[in-house]
Amino acid sequence: WLLVAHYREESIVKRWQQDPLWQMLTAAQKQQVASVDSNTWARMRGIFAAERIAADTVKIFHHQPLTVVK
Repeated sequence: WLLVAHYREESIVKRWQQDPLWQMLTAAQKQQVASVDSNTWARMRGIFAAERIAADTVKIFHHQPLTVVK
């Protein structure tokens, strides 16, 4: 899996997808690329953040949509 946190409106992933190396990534081949909330995954701390990250992870692995706050 490749989990990507977006810090800007324009996603770096769009540029990566245009690169031939993108298709060599196992995550790209298996369509296992997911966007996660940058605030929760990189900036938050403590039990609340851990619970949110765990809930997001379960949704990702079960192919359920995430609610990503921008």
